[in-house]
Amino acid sequence: MSRKLFYALYLLVLVEISSLIGLKALQEFSNLRYEPILDQQLSLKHRLMIETLQSGEFPYVDFNAETGWSPRANQVFPLGNISYSTDDHGFRRHGVEAASTQGVQIACFGDSFTHGDEVQDNETYPAYLEQFSGIGKVYNLGIPAADPGQALSYYRSQIQTTIQDVDIVLFGSMTENIRRLVSVFRPFYLPYTGLPFVKPHYQMTEQGLLRKASYSSVQDYERLLHDTEQELTLLGKDDWFFHHAPRRRWYDVIASVRLSRLLYQHWFPPADSPIVGRQYNESSRAFQLLLAVLEQSVREVSSRGKQAMIVLFPTREDLQADVVPMYQPLRSALQRRGIDFIDVRECILKDQREQYTMPGGHYIPAVNKRVAGCIVDGLKAKGMLQQDHLRNTKLNKIHVNEEDL
Repeated sequence: MSRKLFYALYLLVLVEISSLIGLKALQEFSNLRYEPILDQQLSLKHRLMIETLQSGEFPYVDFNAETGWSPRANQVFPLGNISYSTDDHGFRRHGVEAASTQGVQIACFGDSFTHGDEVQDNETYPAYLEQFSGIGKVYNLGIPAADPGQALSYYRSQIQTTIQDVDIVLFGSMTENIRRLVSVFRPFYLPYTGLPFVKPHYQMTEQGLLRKASYSSVQDYERLLHDTEQELTLLGKDDWFFHHAPRRRWYDVIASVRLSRLLYQHWFPPADSPIVGRQYNESSRAFQLLLAVLEQSVREVSSRGKQAMIVLFPTREDLQADVVPMYQPLRSALQRRGIDFIDVRECILKDQREQYTMPGGHYIPAVNKRVAGCIVDGLKAKGMLQQDHLRNTKLNKIHVNEEDL
């Protein structure tokens, strides 16, 4: 082997090793991952998951024509050292008796931060919320991995039946939701998701918000399983990530290629990207859609003579005192439009904890407890709860074992 060839191979190996280290560092310290999508086929893992959903045996969630998926009714789902349990309607149970059956009734809609992923039934914020005096029944209608559009659809499907007597409706929005809103098939957004499903989505038209549902029955997944490439193209028509995410290709085996594509994607995002840098992109379709969905949610609740409140949930990256929260443009837009909201970030940060979240990014029990208090204070400030009903009698008796967090 000539010396030139040896040095060339040595340089290539050095570049590859350096690229692997770079990819690992970006994932570890900047939460940047190279995750190309499959646009012509399904992964074997996702194919098996879809078949399991069709058989009704997928863990914890079922197909839901209104939302795409939702927790299955009457289930106890063990997950490590915790478990999730649901009632007759598929709403998450609280695992503790309400402080009182009398008082304001509240329905909580949202994603996994409302559902309370990674904590026990009695450690979710709706469970803690129910322990305040002056508050009666609290319904937890959180759906793991959902977006505000799914929450609106879920509200519409439940308001005339299971929650028709509620007084206040809370719509939770977590930082990441802006991306989910412009996704149709979840693996286009998160290629390695554990929920590889299709969901209804909203579009803005001259007549207002238009809800579009690609699948109205779990049997519609047959098209995806048997005519995969054609169906992926159809699902991708309205999916932002299908048009902008990198495709998985054979040359992705080369680490330097993966690193180059990841850095290009990060440094030169599309003009319509939902998030640019560390801020919501106000000029993006995703931002306008998020604002429209939240405004429509409040409008529909108010039209029934009930009270609505948007609750903004910061993620781990936002819970740093020296950073501007990624969703700051949404706060400003809601204020300009006169839409009531509660941002729990400052309230959470008052505790000055070293750890606010579980390993998967959801709030620890003590923070969920704090969030419940933040929401009560916010509702009180907006005049939605009577002053003399706000003495917290039972919440302080709930013990959160910090050593178990």
